[in-house]
Amino acid sequence: MVYNWHNVISLPSGEKTMRSRKIPSKTLVGALILCAAAILCIFRNEFLLPSAEGKCEVHFIDVGQGDAEFLRTENGCILIDAGTTDSRHDLVAYLEKYTEKIDYMILTHPHEDHIGGASEVIESLEVVNLIMPDAVSSSAAFSRLLDSVEKKGVDAHIAAPGDTYSVGDLQIEILSPLEESYENTNDYSAVVHARFGGVTFLFTGDAEAAVEKALLEEYPSSKLRSDVLKVGHHGSDTSTGYRFLNEVDPDYAVISVGKGNAYGHPHEQPLSRLNQAGVTILRTDELGTIVARTDGKEVTFTWDNQSANPENAEPAQPVQFIGNVNSHKFHSPDCANLPSGKNRIIFDTYEEAVNAGYTPCGSCLG
Repeated sequence: MVYNWHNVISLPSGEKTMRSRKIPSKTLVGALILCAAAILCIFRNEFLLPSAEGKCEVHFIDVGQGDAEFLRTENGCILIDAGTTDSRHDLVAYLEKYTEKIDYMILTHPHEDHIGGASEVIESLEVVNLIMPDAVSSSAAFSRLLDSVEKKGVDAHIAAPGDTYSVGDLQIEILSPLEESYENTNDYSAVVHARFGGVTFLFTGDAEAAVEKALLEEYPSSKLRSDVLKVGHHGSDTSTGYRFLNEVDPDYAVISVGKGNAYGHPHEQPLSRLNQAGVTILRTDELGTIVARTDGKEVTFTWDNQSANPENAEPAQPVQFIGNVNSHKFHSPDCANLPSGKNRIIFDTYEEAVNAGYTPCGSCLG
């Protein structure tokens, strides 16, 4: 059975009105109870819950082989993805250390390793808005999610490119999905660009090469440029292509991945590309939960596993592209279809190869 996502949508795509909740108080006793509850809530928020260090925090929560990113400011919170079913209790316990309310929950796509804990979060915290692409699943996790959304009255929105949301000075924009339908569920991923002051983050869900290519065609470099990239598809070789990485041009890349996972993530190819680009790589399987903190000017990182360190890349190496003078196709340096030495021509940039009349290899450059 495929569960119907549309049954729980209460607002059209792009409408961002927050749900108001009226609390009745018809008696003096009721009023006193409400006052006491309000004082307790203020006490909890002011004294028990830790305040955001700096002005914005992005927590890349270690949920094993899955994704969960928690964005927090003094004005509100956003959760992007909700980990696996197995990690749901740990996820809720982590979130409850910092907040009682999620202003926006964005689920990039309906795979279990991204929505597994969503129902538990909705049942345990106040989730005001849910944003998700128009994709469905027959999984038990998706069924639980829909039941919880309907039960708790969460305002549900379909993720659409160009939609913007904010909590205080933290602004986010949905860049994708750009198509109404995809054969690959990963490509439905809601790609989210977040900005706090002058510091930017890009969250790509499990978007693969076809989506990266579409993003490059749809948006200027200034829209994709990000200081921190949440690497697509847990570091799979289906994502983080040369050209996309060149346009995003991150200083840091975070890979959310389970230790010793069955998929072999992260794969060697994207790690090599990141290293060649001089990007510092931070992995949850090595560092545990990773927290980025920014004042809107600079970004710093801390992580759980103090005995481990991020993969500090060597200084960026120029990435050259190799053309085939016979086929007039050009390739990445690690492509399996490189021409023999006598048939090679070297290009310093992707654009140089295109301007010379060469077309990108479909295997390595999409």
